[in-house]
Amino acid sequence: MPHKQSAYKKNYLTDVVVKINFPIILELSEGQPTAFQKEIQVDYPILEPLQEIEFKIENKGLSVLQHKSNRTLWRFRNRENTEYIELDYGSLAYIVKKYTDYTTFKRKAESIFNQFFKIYSNILITRLGLRYINKLDLGGTDYFNWSDYLNVNLIKKIDFYSDKTKIKRLITISELAPDEETVLNFKYGIFNSTYPSPVVKKEFILDYDCYTLIQFEKENIIAKIDTYHRYIKENFETSITTALREILNHE
Repeated sequence: MPHKQSAYKKNYLTDVVVKINFPIILELSEGQPTAFQKEIQVDYPILEPLQEIEFKIENKGLSVLQHKSNRTLWRFRNRENTEYIELDYGSLAYIVKKYTDYTTFKRKAESIFNQFFKIYSNILITRLGLRYINKLDLGGTDYFNWSDYLNVNLIKKIDFYSDKTKIKRLITISELAPDEETVLNFKYGIFNSTYPSPVVKKEFILDYDCYTLIQFEKENIIAKIDTYHRYIKENFETSITTALREILNHE
């Protein structure tokens, strides 16, 4: 039975992201999303247009054709540079760099989606994802000893190597199916922020990416986000120990 914890006083979250995908909106591929910008400009006044390159490969009989195209990603930032909205012709994402609690995160995400749907109301959601990236940084020089803080099953691969100084990075990826419609990708391990240099920090990543590729109506977004959050929370609680919970419960 996973440990139940309503909320912690601190966290090691570096990114929390909710993202929806939808069929291409031609208007968004042709120019700046002025109407949406007006809806959000009070809270997200800073606009950064980013140019991205897309490559598509198409099989034509015995030949393979490559298509290259440019697209604009519209990034809106708050003044504190702690929250972003990223919009292109096929997706909308809300990204938080300084996460406080789920209630606040969900409220803001719901507001952003509602403002978007006021303008683009007749769209179907083709993908929904919720992602939590925890980068544990506990200090100290015992870089490879995590037995006090993490479920022993997550760190068995570390003990496989007798000479741990040879480890430069050690990441495991698991793909789970918490229900028939949902995928949960769980990436964990020693990510090494100084890579390709040797490991010189006590760091460990717990990266949970929950999503569905089933099409659904936009009215169901928030209910699905609640479900994904529950799946991620349960897996996080299974991943950590009482010692780490004590750290998380101190300011």
